[in-house]
Amino acid sequence: MRFTALLTLSLTTASFAFAEPLQCADPLFRVEAETPDLIARTCESAAAGRRELLSCGITLDTPIEITVVDEIEGTLNPCLGVYHCGENQITLLSPKAMARARLPDSAFAGVSELPFWNSVMVHELTHAAYDKVKCPFSSCVASSEYAAYAMQVRSLPPEEQERFGKEVTLKSKPSSAGFSAMIYFMAPDRFAKSAWLHFQSRPDPCGYLSFIMNGDIFFDMEPL
Repeated sequence: MRFTALLTLSLTTASFAFAEPLQCADPLFRVEAETPDLIARTCESAAAGRRELLSCGITLDTPIEITVVDEIEGTLNPCLGVYHCGENQITLLSPKAMARARLPDSAFAGVSELPFWNSVMVHELTHAAYDKVKCPFSSCVASSEYAAYAMQVRSLPPEEQERFGKEVTLKSKPSSAGFSAMIYFMAPDRFAKSAWLHFQSRPDPCGYLSFIMNGDIFFDMEPL
C-alpha cells in the first residue's frame, strides 16, 4: 500500500498513521512512499540535498512533492529519477530499485549505493531549482543537465568523488563547446564526467554555476 505523508522527524515510528499526513522537518518537502522508514529517509535526503544546493549558492524555495517508487514508467531507458518540469514534483526510485537499475559501466558505477541514491536526489533538486530559469530556446537540456551533474558529484563524499567516472574515458579536455543536448542523450555518462571536470576547473566553480542558475550562461542553442 502506498500513502502520501508529511513527515516530522521528531515523531516516533509508532506515531505514523496511514490516514494522516505527517510533515518533513524541512516543510518544503512532501513525500509519498511505501513505508514510514522510507519516508523518513527520503525527507532526510531531500533536506540534506537542499542544504547542499545552498552551500553552492543555489536557493530552492518552491515546495516539492517527492514520490518514491520501484519503477518509473513511460521512459525508454532505465530511469533513476525524474523532475517533472513545471509541476514541482520529483519521482525517484527507491534505494533497492535504484541499486538494481544501476549499470555496471556507468560513470557512477563505483559510487557506493547510499551516497549514490542521495546524489540522485541532489540531481533532481537541482533540476527543480533550474525550473525557474527562462529558457530562450526550445529546450535548455544541456544547461540544466550540466548544473544537475555538477551538483550531483559535488554532493558526494570526497572518497566517493574519487570513484566517480573511472569507467568513462574522455577523448579531449572538457570545454563549454562540448555540452549539448545531443551529447547528453547519446552519451550521458560522458556528459556527466565532462560536466564535473569542467565545473571543477573553474576558478570559482559555484560562482560559475550561479551564472547558469540565473540564466546568464546557456550551453544550448536552436537546432539548425
